[in-house]
Amino acid sequence: MILLQDALARRVEEITRDLTMPTASGAKALNVVSGFLPPPREGDQDDEFAVAVRLFEGDDDMDQMADAAKATAKVAIKVVTKTKDVQLGQRMTLMIMERIRKNLHEYPFLEQRYRTILPLKWQAPNGETWPLWEGYMLTTWVVPMPQENWEEGETANDVY
Repeated sequence: MILLQDALARRVEEITRDLTMPTASGAKALNVVSGFLPPPREGDQDDEFAVAVRLFEGDDDMDQMADAAKATAKVAIKVVTKTKDVQLGQRMTLMIMERIRKNLHEYPFLEQRYRTILPLKWQAPNGETWPLWEGYMLTTWVVPMPQENWEEGETANDVY
């Protein structure tokens, strides 16, 4: 499952590669992380923006109607812009989220192994965490389902 998380982080990095945020010390590149963002450093006044992609939960289930097993995984995407500029913070966060959303709808397959399915849920920054503008997305993916291995001539009584 960690391979899905890493693959999606690479995709986000690829589609946002050209984005920079203007800061007092010059333009800053977007930081994309597979996993958790590092905690903010105390006294850090610099503006910054980042995306964290992390596996949230999964489900291996049997589809009784199709008589087939299916596996899904949910991956959370957290988009954070840190700036005191209320217009820039919200706009940067939403622009990144829209770019991710658009790309996943246009290209639902990831590394010929995973496929995103609806619903794709998202939550815009609400301004309550100023100067951090945090947006959240929750993506659902069809993932490969491990199959049982049976030796030739083996029965369920032999295995269990």
